[in-house]
Amino acid sequence: MANPRVLVVIVNWNNAPDTNTCVDSVMGQSYATFDLVVVDNGSEIQDFDALQKHCEQYPEVRLFQNSENVGFTRAVNQCLESYVLDRDDYQFVALLNNDAIADTNWLQNAIETARIHEGALIASRMISHEHPTLIDCAGLFLLDTGEVLPRGFGASADPYNDPQKVLGPCGGAAVYPVAVFDEVGVFDTDYPMGYEDAEFALRVMSRGIPTYYEPTSVVRHKGSVSLNKIRSTHYLVERQYQIWCLFLEYTPLLGVMIGSVLILVRMVLVFVFWFVTLQWKSIWIWICAFFKILQNMPGIVRRRSVAQKSRTISTLAYLKQQHSCFVSDVVRFFRRRKNHQKHYFS
Repeated sequence: MANPRVLVVIVNWNNAPDTNTCVDSVMGQSYATFDLVVVDNGSEIQDFDALQKHCEQYPEVRLFQNSENVGFTRAVNQCLESYVLDRDDYQFVALLNNDAIADTNWLQNAIETARIHEGALIASRMISHEHPTLIDCAGLFLLDTGEVLPRGFGASADPYNDPQKVLGPCGGAAVYPVAVFDEVGVFDTDYPMGYEDAEFALRVMSRGIPTYYEPTSVVRHKGSVSLNKIRSTHYLVERQYQIWCLFLEYTPLLGVMIGSVLILVRMVLVFVFWFVTLQWKSIWIWICAFFKILQNMPGIVRRRSVAQKSRTISTLAYLKQQHSCFVSDVVRFFRRRKNHQKHYFS
């Protein structure tokens, strides 16, 4: 049987050096049946010129330039609409962050797993570029308070050597069957830069579409290079707002009732901790996000109605996907301290 054809998508924004290295790693793949599209999101002239000059080494690479930064999500959707939807050219779409370096067999091993698990999404093994013994992401997982988080972030890579089902893939290194976009649609542009993979993961999981983590599909990831350029109080308020939106939209009613109590208890505990440690910024972010939820509740209710009507799995099956927020908080707190990492809101 012929190898399925894959469209690989990389998005660049003022980071040509990393993107060029990423392009080289893709063009050196052992899997040959793919096309590569690089989307430049309105980078400065010097950055785009450097990217264009490098891509000219590979005549088969398609370089697409946006006049402005339309965000990661819209850039990916542009590729889906131009090259994938309503066409039969590709069977899979692979996303790769421009600050990631793919191992030679990254795509080969992901596609082999995708062929075994027909219709499934594939989450790659993302390891830290600076600390190769640590996991950056081994697929996504869901908390009972609604957060969708990278599985294993900052942990030793050794326990993540086995393939298994996960909530969804991180959009930084993932393979999607084209059929999934026909079934559930493209990425949600309400999440323009980050968390779009979380929303998509909940959307497909709710419809019973599985994701498998493939540990032999490896990339080394620098992490948050683009996000660090836009990280601000406003951005962090938007992220917390998005987390709570997804919780209210996708979680079954029983889960919302249980999760809301957990969120309130957790907020009290976290507020006390942040107040004692004088992390006023963190408290302000949560307060702003909470009032934004109240302000936009009618729209959230409408989107919830659509999401719940589209859900095909049972309430029990959804709740089984959830992990304890308190256990996760403790594990992540001590892991951050061990790795000398700042809090997300820092």
